[in-house]
Amino acid sequence: FFFKQKTAYEIKECDWSSDVCSSDLSPDCDTKLIGTGPFQLKSFDPSTGDVSVVRNKGYWRKGFPKADGINWKVQGDSVQRLNGLQGGQFDVIHTSGGKDMKTAKSFSGVKVTQEPAGYREISQMLINVTRAPFDDANARKALALAQNRAALAAVGNPGAALANQVVDSKVLGYVKNPGYPTKQNVAQAKKLVKQYKAAHGGKFEFNLQSTFDPTTQALAAEVKRQAAQVGIKINLPQPVDQAAIINQAIGGQVDSFLWRNYPGADPDTLYVWFHSGSPVNFNKINDPVIDKALDDGRSELDPAARKADYQTFVKQMSSQVYNYWSWYTDWFIATKGVNGVLGPNLPDASGKPGKDKPADVLVGFHSLLGLTKK
Repeated sequence: FFFKQKTAYEIKECDWSSDVCSSDLSPDCDTKLIGTGPFQLKSFDPSTGDVSVVRNKGYWRKGFPKADGINWKVQGDSVQRLNGLQGGQFDVIHTSGGKDMKTAKSFSGVKVTQEPAGYREISQMLINVTRAPFDDANARKALALAQNRAALAAVGNPGAALANQVVDSKVLGYVKNPGYPTKQNVAQAKKLVKQYKAAHGGKFEFNLQSTFDPTTQALAAEVKRQAAQVGIKINLPQPVDQAAIINQAIGGQVDSFLWRNYPGADPDTLYVWFHSGSPVNFNKINDPVIDKALDDGRSELDPAARKADYQTFVKQMSSQVYNYWSWYTDWFIATKGVNGVLGPNLPDASGKPGKDKPADVLVGFHSLLGLTKK
């Protein structure tokens, strides 16, 4: 991605894909951004992540955006997000989970706009398959068989639809039965654990990293409890923020962590997450079946053949238990005293808003053009 920075003397170009701007550019080009979008940067606090933007008076679409400005506040605790909405600290919050949604709907004057089914991301326990015990296929299967996923969902997202693969039902490549061990089988799990321990000095142990979010920590505790019933020891290190977990995953320095990702879109968007050699292949998967399916899928022109490629990919991911799929995450936007979360539609040839349905919420993302205070 590129943006242009205007100086007193010339126009300079900064490559936003790099960590820092080139030495021949202004030293603050990475924090003092300009652009042609509906809003322009007013301030950015790197220590908190808080951002303030103001209306771009030169925006190409006449009459938009409606808001004079937006202040983004980073709040990693879901309870505090809800408290902030109810107490008036926040006008809009982006969050997920059936428990939080139920709470938000109970607030007076709050409107909830929910992400539609079929394109949701998947909550999961992500594992590094190059580290013991997850470098062993039977060990991965043992933990899957030990899990009561309905009980896990009751902690993390009550009422959620359970997932058994890396895509939701309306995404190309979805398979009804992809081969993931969905039913708890404690006896079989104990048998596989015994076999693994016999071959590894009597040890079946790993670390499960989590964030500071209380729901996430409760979920990690439940995963640990279920695993202990079949003889698997899970250590819960001190919680850290999500950025730290991502850095650990990129460096291959974490056994497992609780995660959600892969929202509905073209399945080629999954290439970077699972193709061998990708820096954000957090699982460190190196599977020729997956590589070929992803390569073929992004180059195939025939729709039927392309669907088959991605079904191969989905089935390999599930049957090899490269991740522990939990449920489809229910993202929602909760607002108080705010209108215009959806839309407006893009203009038609006459310049007026088209008749297509406004873009739905997808993983907490939505249009900002129509946001107004009541």
